[in-house]
Amino acid sequence: TKIVFHDGGNRLIFFTAIGSAAVSLLGLVIRRLRPYSRAAIYVALCIGVTAGLAAIGKQLTNMDCPWSVTRFGGDRPYVSLFSDRPENLPSGHCFPGAHSSGAFALFALYFVWRRKNPRRARVALVCAATLGTLYAATQWARGAHFVSHDVWAAMLAWLVCLACYLIFGRRLWPDENVAGESHSPAVMGGS
Repeated sequence: TKIVFHDGGNRLIFFTAIGSAAVSLLGLVIRRLRPYSRAAIYVALCIGVTAGLAAIGKQLTNMDCPWSVTRFGGDRPYVSLFSDRPENLPSGHCFPGAHSSGAFALFALYFVWRRKNPRRARVALVCAATLGTLYAATQWARGAHFVSHDVWAAMLAWLVCLACYLIFGRRLWPDENVAGESHSPAVMGGS
């Protein structure tokens, strides 16, 4: 699970973000990629912001992973999220689940396709939720996270994707007006 789903999964999300950013930048010079630029930078931004906030959350929440807790074979007492942590206890950096948050950040694809192709949007939503849950489950099996860590990661990713979508004005494709309705050349009378 570590090599395939953790390490490989991290690479998949990293290269998805890098690829999306590259498509956006190349869209500035390659005309065929231009229609995808805005949607691509949106996806890269969602992944980057979600990963960044998950990393910050890990530093601020000071929660231990299950494998560190005495009850599950570790050497630390369980300290809940809002409890005072004893000063002699080393810092914990496990909440929210960063690994699954990267996969859940692919919720961005739902918003990319939401108005342009609702069926594709639903498929993207199910795929992102499934991948995020798969990443989460492998971490649960390893003892790296509690379920709640990944539920919060999913909520974080959803809120980031929604916020970025609203910041983009719900307009991710060049053929969408401000209200988000798509206009194809045939419908508009163009060629």
